[in-house]
Amino acid sequence: MLQWDQYRHLHVIRNLRDLVGNLWKSDIVFLNEEGQFTNPLNESYFYNSSVAAVLKDSHLNKSLSRLLQDQTSKSKELVLLEWEETGMSVLAVPVFFNQKWQGSVGVLGFVSREEQITRFKSVAESFNISDFSVKIVDSNQLGIMKTIVSSLTQEIILVDEVEKSRKHLRDQFLNSSNKYGDLVGNSQSMQNLYSILDKIKDSDSSILIQGENGTGKELVAQSIYQNSKRKNEAFLAQNCSAFNDNLLESELFGHVKGAFTGAIQDKKGLFELADGGTFFLDEIGDTSLTMQAKLLRVLQEGTFFSVGSVKPKKVDVRIIAATNKDLNTMMKQGSFREDLYYRLNVINIKVPSLRERGEDIKLLAEYFLFQESKGQKKVFDPMIFESFNSYAWPGNVRELQNEIQRLVILSHSNERISKELLSNKFFEKEDSMSALSKIDSLKRAVKKLEKQMIERCLKEESWNKTRVAKKLGISRAALISKVKSYELEKKSIA
Repeated sequence: MLQWDQYRHLHVIRNLRDLVGNLWKSDIVFLNEEGQFTNPLNESYFYNSSVAAVLKDSHLNKSLSRLLQDQTSKSKELVLLEWEETGMSVLAVPVFFNQKWQGSVGVLGFVSREEQITRFKSVAESFNISDFSVKIVDSNQLGIMKTIVSSLTQEIILVDEVEKSRKHLRDQFLNSSNKYGDLVGNSQSMQNLYSILDKIKDSDSSILIQGENGTGKELVAQSIYQNSKRKNEAFLAQNCSAFNDNLLESELFGHVKGAFTGAIQDKKGLFELADGGTFFLDEIGDTSLTMQAKLLRVLQEGTFFSVGSVKPKKVDVRIIAATNKDLNTMMKQGSFREDLYYRLNVINIKVPSLRERGEDIKLLAEYFLFQESKGQKKVFDPMIFESFNSYAWPGNVRELQNEIQRLVILSHSNERISKELLSNKFFEKEDSMSALSKIDSLKRAVKKLEKQMIERCLKEESWNKTRVAKKLGISRAALISKVKSYELEKKSIA
C-alpha cells in the first residue's frame, strides 16, 4: 500500500499543487486504493472553495470516488472526464505499482467547455460559495496540466520505490541493536543516544539537536518523528540559512494576496502545513533576531501571522531545531535570544561526531556500500579500514557516505574495492611523514606542515577564514598573513 497521507507534504508535490492552484485555481486530490480521498477536508487546504464543498458532501464525495475508480483502475492512461453532477472537468491519472492499481490522482476545479459553467455555478451557489470562480482550460493549457500531473504521479512512484528499497536494505543489513529509525551505529555513544530518543519520542516538548556538520542531525529529527505519536501526520523541514529574512518569513508563515510584489495568491506557510505534525528547523543559529522573535511567538503561544495579515493563525506543531553553532556563546554576544534558546532547549541532544564513535566506521562503511552497490557484489580491501580509522573525518558521516559512493563508482565492475581508489586526502598523512623525514631543517619542516594544515582547513571550511582561524586557534589577521605568505589564496590553489 502506498503512503498516500504523506505525499502531499513532499516539497516537489507541494510546488506542483501551488502551480496548479495559481494557474487554474484548481486542486489536486489523492484517491487511495480503498476509494477514499486522503486530502484534509477543510477549506483552508483548497485553492478552490467549490472543490472543498463538494468533497465534504458525502453523496458527491462517493460519486467522484466511483468515477475515478471506474475510469482509472482498469487503464494506465491519463483521462479527461466530465463530472456531470457538478459540471467540473476532472483530469485523472491512475497510479499502478507492481502492475496493481494503488489509487488515482485527479485535478478538479476547472471546466473544459463553456457549457459546463452554468452547472458549475449552480453547484457553487447551492453550497453558498461567495467567491465562485472557474477557468476554462483550453487544449494548450490542458497539455501543460497533463505534464504537471504526470510528473506528480511519477514522483509518487519514485518516492515509494526508493523508500521500500531503503527499508528493505536497512532491515536486511541491520538488527535492532545497531539502528534506531534511520540512524546506524553500535558504539556506546550511539546506544546512549538511542536510549534518550526512545524516552522523548512521544513528548510534545521542543528539542534542540546540536552537533557538527554531517553528523546526521536531520536523521535524528526524522527518527524521533518516525517513532512518535505524530508519525501519521506531516514531517516538514526547513534550512533557516537557505533564505534571507523576507523569503524565510514567507516560507515559514505564508503570505496573503497583495502582501508584496508578486504575491498574486494566498500561500500557506510550512507551520500551517505542519499542523498536527513535526517541524524541523535546521541551522536555527543562522536566523536573525527579528526572525527569532517571530519563532518565539509560535513556541510560546502556538500562533503566528502570515505576511500581510493581521489575523493570527493557531497551530499544534512539535518543534525540533538543530544547529552546529555554540548558542551559549551567541547569547553572550547578543546574536541569539536567550528566551528563544530556553524555549527550544527543553530537551537537548548532542549528536556525536564520527571521531567520537570510531568503532562505528566499519559498520557504516559496509552499510553504505550495501546501499550504493545496488545488488552488485562488492567488498572492501581490509587495508581500506586502516586508512579510514586513522583519518579525522571533519565532514563526519556525510563525508564517509560520499567517499563510499565515490569508491563504488570508481571500482566499476570490480568486485574488490582496493585502497588505491581512496581520495588523495587519505594519503596526505603518509606523504607528509615521508617528506618530513627527508628534511634536515626543523624550521623548514614546521613551515611545510603548517602550510599543509592551513591549506587543508581552508578547503574543509570552504575558504571561510573566520572559521579556519578559530579551528587553528590563531587570530584572523595572523591567518590572512600566513595565507598570503604561503600563496594559499583560493584562486592560486585552483
